[in-house]
Amino acid sequence: MIDALAGIGAALGLFLLLILAVKRPRRSADVWLATWLAAQTGFCAALFLGRLGPSAAALPALVLGQAALVVLGPAQLLYAVSVLERQPRYAMHAIAPAAALGLLTVLVMMTPMRATDGALTVNNPVPWLAAVPLAMLAMAAVYPVLVLRLVARRRAGLADTVSNLNGADPGWIRLWAFSSLTVLASLLLFLAAGISGWPIGLHLGLTLGVVVAHLAFVGHRGLTRTGVFFAAAGSETSSPRPTTLIDPEVIQADHARVDALLARERPHLDPDLTAAELADRLGWAPERLTMALRQGGGLTFFDAINAARVREVQALSADPANAEVSLLALAHDAGFGSKSAFYDAFRRHTGTAPAAWRRLNRSARD
Repeated sequence: MIDALAGIGAALGLFLLLILAVKRPRRSADVWLATWLAAQTGFCAALFLGRLGPSAAALPALVLGQAALVVLGPAQLLYAVSVLERQPRYAMHAIAPAAALGLLTVLVMMTPMRATDGALTVNNPVPWLAAVPLAMLAMAAVYPVLVLRLVARRRAGLADTVSNLNGADPGWIRLWAFSSLTVLASLLLFLAAGISGWPIGLHLGLTLGVVVAHLAFVGHRGLTRTGVFFAAAGSETSSPRPTTLIDPEVIQADHARVDALLARERPHLDPDLTAAELADRLGWAPERLTMALRQGGGLTFFDAINAARVREVQALSADPANAEVSLLALAHDAGFGSKSAFYDAFRRHTGTAPAAWRRLNRSARD
């Protein structure tokens, strides 16, 4: 089973690398995704070679496989940084993997290691040796945490620009970071069990299974979302938030104009409405619209438009002609782009679930 998992992981990683290689146009972020895939592929290939290759090549292959894992975290973070349109600080991100590689090198030079059934084992291990993989796992966990912070900041910026996060939301990067933390937690458990005396084959099989599953998850998410393995038509970026102070009466007047436009023209029915488009209808710059919503109503553009969509759903639901129409269908007519976006917005703006709200209102009318 271990040999099959290693072969599957190497083949899957190579397949995803080939797809990424033909992507046009390429982005700078693609280099870091390719680096991450190459490291995963290299680890699986090294394990495969360490088990089935010549005995003389087993130990070097396994050491190189461990070294490949060191670059996973930095590559993931640099991908996220590049996608979210920040300037990567390469020197800073190189410190941790350089330290980890140095630690691994010292460990190989000072410790008598051997290759045993595809795993690196040590003769007469000293107690402190168990701290080395723990330190490397802790170091690796820093990177997905940093990715989650970047994504949170990006989502906050998008809230002032778009009304539907589906196309621009870096949610898949967030899922990738969460999955990386899950993998690291699993490896920590497997490591503890291995130290406690689990058979090498069981420990190695579980570890490899988690790694291959992670690779498959990233491949699936990337292949089913444009802009990752396949070029996207384009994406919107966030605008800087204005900080200029305006007369409160002017702000309130602007906010009232926005509310009037939403009630009169109902632009929120467009699921792809952007701040720039709504501002253009008002004859404003996007910054003025953002200021009117934030300082006049305490809302981002995203929240303001979705609040209008929630009101639209409530109005449509109150129409007797829609008594048998599902709330999800009404939400689609109101401009919501997905079920999750509708449920989240409805709960946030009404404090209850859509189905519960409908039951209560039907009971009140009856």
